[in-house]
Amino acid sequence: MEQFKSKIESPELNTGEVVDVVAALKMDGSRGHEPFSARGINFLLIMTSELSESDGDSSASYHRSTAIDGYDIYLYNQGSAEDKRRWVFHEVVEVLFRETGVDNENNEAHDRARNLEERYFGLR
Repeated sequence: MEQFKSKIESPELNTGEVVDVVAALKMDGSRGHEPFSARGINFLLIMTSELSESDGDSSASYHRSTAIDGYDIYLYNQGSAEDKRRWVFHEVVEVLFRETGVDNENNEAHDRARNLEERYFGLR
């Protein structure tokens, strides 16, 4: 019943707003760690030249931040600008879903973020 309830109560995100936020990011490392906000949640974009083993084959990951009240997004500094925007969009949307109560135990937040990512950026 709880899973069903979370699906009903989770509002659809305004992806246009998230796209605008992500489009405004430089994502080239020239600003060092780049802070930004989306729908009232703070993020710190951190460019990295190496992926950690825990990230697997992912080109971006998010973690609770120890520097700000929000989340750090680690972005692998390889790939095209479009790929980087896609990866950051996905991570931001996944965090937003989790923050609105979408359960992540069954990867629901990730799956919903991927669906929106592919709707906007096309299939992977």
